[in-house]
Amino acid sequence: MANTWIFQANPTIFKISSYLLSQLDDITWGVNRYHSEIAPGDTVYFWRSSGQGKWRSGIIGRGVVTDTPHERVLRPEENRFRTSDYTPVGDSMMGVLIDELRALPPGLIIDRELIKATPETSDLLILRQPTQTNYRVSSQEADALEVLWAEQIARHVRSLDVPVVDLDDTRAAPWTGLFNEACGNEDWLELIDRESGARRSIHGQMQKALSSFLNSEVDMASFQSLFDKKTRKQWRGFGFGGTGVAMVINMLTKYAPDSQQMEAQFRLAAQAPLGFDDAAKKIDTFTAFLTALVDGGEATNQTLQVGKTATMLSALWSIQNSDLWVPHYTSIRLQAREFDHLSPRASYPSMGAYYVEYLTLCQQVRKLLDLPAWTLDLLTYKQTVPEPKPASSSVDDKSAVPELKRRVWIFSPGPQGSQFDAFFQASIMGIGWSGLGSIADLESKDDVLRRLLNTGLYESRPTNDALCMYQFVKAVKPGDYIFAKKGRRKIIGFGQVTGEYRFEEGQAYPHIRSVDWRWRGQKDFENMSIKTLTEVTKYKDFVHRLMNLIDDELVDAAVLGAESASDTIQYDIDQALDDVFMDRASLQNLEGLLRTRKNLVLQGAPGTGKTYLAKRLAYLIAGKKDDSRINIVQFHQSYSYEDFVEGYRPTGDGSFKLQSGRFLSMCRLAQEEPEECFVMIIDEINRGNLSRIFGELLMLIEADKRTEEWETRLTYALPDSPGFYVPENVFIIGTMNTADRSLALVDYALRRRFAFVDLEPVFETDTFRQHLSKRWTDGFAKQICERMGKVNRLLTEKLGSGFTIGHSYFCNPAEAGQSAEDWYDNIIQFELNPLLTEYWFDDPQSQSLQMAMEMIAGESD
Repeated sequence: MANTWIFQANPTIFKISSYLLSQLDDITWGVNRYHSEIAPGDTVYFWRSSGQGKWRSGIIGRGVVTDTPHERVLRPEENRFRTSDYTPVGDSMMGVLIDELRALPPGLIIDRELIKATPETSDLLILRQPTQTNYRVSSQEADALEVLWAEQIARHVRSLDVPVVDLDDTRAAPWTGLFNEACGNEDWLELIDRESGARRSIHGQMQKALSSFLNSEVDMASFQSLFDKKTRKQWRGFGFGGTGVAMVINMLTKYAPDSQQMEAQFRLAAQAPLGFDDAAKKIDTFTAFLTALVDGGEATNQTLQVGKTATMLSALWSIQNSDLWVPHYTSIRLQAREFDHLSPRASYPSMGAYYVEYLTLCQQVRKLLDLPAWTLDLLTYKQTVPEPKPASSSVDDKSAVPELKRRVWIFSPGPQGSQFDAFFQASIMGIGWSGLGSIADLESKDDVLRRLLNTGLYESRPTNDALCMYQFVKAVKPGDYIFAKKGRRKIIGFGQVTGEYRFEEGQAYPHIRSVDWRWRGQKDFENMSIKTLTEVTKYKDFVHRLMNLIDDELVDAAVLGAESASDTIQYDIDQALDDVFMDRASLQNLEGLLRTRKNLVLQGAPGTGKTYLAKRLAYLIAGKKDDSRINIVQFHQSYSYEDFVEGYRPTGDGSFKLQSGRFLSMCRLAQEEPEECFVMIIDEINRGNLSRIFGELLMLIEADKRTEEWETRLTYALPDSPGFYVPENVFIIGTMNTADRSLALVDYALRRRFAFVDLEPVFETDTFRQHLSKRWTDGFAKQICERMGKVNRLLTEKLGSGFTIGHSYFCNPAEAGQSAEDWYDNIIQFELNPLLTEYWFDDPQSQSLQMAMEMIAGESD
């Protein structure tokens, strides 16, 4: 007669869940007692211990012994499941064939508490002596375990009994593939277990609090207090983002004119629906209630977030029946959109109808994969789990990770990445410590350390700060790769250093290097150092994973060890056409005009991409991306000749010194390197006092006066100073906003010396529509272009072509997880509506203004 055994493993030293899921034909198990009694054909229950409270303990699988205990070692493919603390147990090993596994889904585990509560199994030896590796099970206990095993399956099947149609084979394939891929990832399996434990630990108190509220035993304030005390991590399994419910309740309490009606309405909506139709009705009714509050009072869509109704209510319903009501997770929605199994929300007649479609799909998928509803979020939230690491890969394995030809750095652009947008626009990276002045002359880290200590700002030795500054000045080189981070777990930018160290007085981050930022966005990554600047070149495996985050040819070249002919990147007309919404002939004409006239002004309505195009023109003129030879300045009313050309400025000792301005410094460099092109980009050139800023340069910048023959003494020139002329290899590109009311102030003499080119919105071009279609659907791209085309025709008729709206408002990427609708709504609310209001600042009640806003919002579609 076959015996029954319990084999136990501690997941902190041996990854038992991953091991059992590894799809090996059989597995190896060590025992330290009952060697002579264990025989082929015996039944084995696999018990996972709690691992010091980190895991849900209990029976997670069942198997059959395939041979007698003997001398046998773990095979190479099994070694990867060991941790550094693992040592073989006992002197005998045997093979075990897995019969059935309950590690996934977690809801099928026969946990320790259930076994203790069952009279027939409450006296199992493993409950009384939990430190052994294998236990004998009596025949009566074996029968009871068999019943528990079968009943747990029956309970799970009943919980899945919902009226939905199964996915067909074609639609099921991508979900099955996603699940199989995840099951091969040990990190994902561990995440499932951790989330299961965290979710279970608070589910009871959530149900109790919600039940008290639904039965009118407590008021909203008491119910809200539960959510005030919890964190995003604790609420994750239920679809709540941080204290989202508490925020909604706060807003309802603040804006609802009738608090009793509001509380009753919320209590009615939070009660779990009777079916799918009832769910749709509840969502639509509560949405209408919130919309009425927004329309009738001080509340706005931002405060009450009407669009989040399905998310909030589905999470509350999930607490009451997590098998039936799947919270509205962004991750599942995005994955379904990627598989083309869910349409955009805007295509449904109501928010309730959309949620029911989403819910039906979730039920189909969870039945297909045999997963609890809440784990679908973890399956689709890919950023949470790092890619599985190949078993052969290691930091020291040079064959696994190619050599790098450049150094790689991780850089923090201000606290929590706060300066990155500014750095990206200016094509720079910068660090603070503005009171030190330039440190280019310091030769060692100790010199920097002494300079820092002399500031009197430090109570202890600032060795990390000194190292950061020394590396920024001396170690970072043109050609090095820079990954910008936000906090310790997000990568927000990637670029390549293009310039040497420089110091710019008066800036908050005055220690600067030029950088060609190639990518920006937001990607979750593993834990990184908190330092401002960290070199990671020698950690090859780490760098390889870091670079795999971004799909970029430059990154690929770095990973593959591609040679680079220079520290800059070549740039030609074909690359420029990839960057701008312009045909080849127009771009070539623009380039030719700049080469001939030397001075060019790009003028157009807000958002027509003037500054962006100016920088691409600069690259095109130079034939390469080299920001060290491009200078960007923005004119304003306080900008002066002394800032732009030269003037006296105070020094640290209280005296004044004649110093070159931005333009003069660039011209001096251009004279020393006549074979290179230098470009000065002047943003909003019409906002400065142009005669005061340019002075005698108004003559010297003319194309036919770029030689020594026209050399002139500058205003502040010393008696023995040589004359000055603007060299031929200096080009000036200005930008000008045609909707700016200071436009008329542009000096006529300046107009005569610059070529002026008009830029127009490109909404009605195929190129721009194709650009939007790469991010969103063709239908959504077409909708944006048609709406904006209609609005611009109205603006041209009422105000003139200079007051249209440009396309660049729609070029910025969406935030991670942001829907197309939310992305579009943010642009309208925070950028376009304020712009339109400014256009009609003297007539805020204008019917034309209202028409324009309605067109943008699609109310007139």
